[in-house]
Amino acid sequence: MSAHDYERLTGDRSRSSLSVWLVNGADPAKVVAQLETLGPEATQLKWISASDIRQLSLKIFDRSFAMTYALEAAALFVALFSVAAGVTGQLILRRREFGVLAHLGMSDSDRLRLVSLEVGLLLVLAIAWASLLGGLISQILIHKVNPESFHWTMNTHFAWGQWVLISGLLLAIGVLAARWAARQGLDPKRLAESLRADW
Repeated sequence: MSAHDYERLTGDRSRSSLSVWLVNGADPAKVVAQLETLGPEATQLKWISASDIRQLSLKIFDRSFAMTYALEAAALFVALFSVAAGVTGQLILRRREFGVLAHLGMSDSDRLRLVSLEVGLLLVLAIAWASLLGGLISQILIHKVNPESFHWTMNTHFAWGQWVLISGLLLAIGVLAARWAARQGLDPKRLAESLRADW
């Protein structure tokens, strides 16, 4: 709304702030000092540069998303726990299968390698699916929700390097969690007991 329309509709002609655009190369401190010599009212004003406002806005923005980072950490912990629990459940169901493979000569390292390969392929599929869904949801938020709810939007930027780094880290941690679960569930004594139950 223009200042003229605001004054016409409200009758309010007071001013609580003003903006000053500097020419290139102008020193903000010198400009403020010159403005303060215009009158006693100018000395009561609080002068803030655009860079200071930007830094304050970013600080407030980061603080508001601190809880989001905590929720991300909690979600990662739950995801890793789910991977370990899921692998443990599958190993319990397949213990006789692994017992037969161990009886036929499959070593402990081969069993761990097989579990790591299976879990790794499942995690690659999960990461690809989650990335696709997350990308689609982000586009809905950027181009639909933000303009209608908050009256602002932003450009889409795909940080491929960061995505590869985080995906690789999640894959590695997930496989390590699966290997830990496999060591607990596929020890030779339990495999022998599973075969003995069939006999």
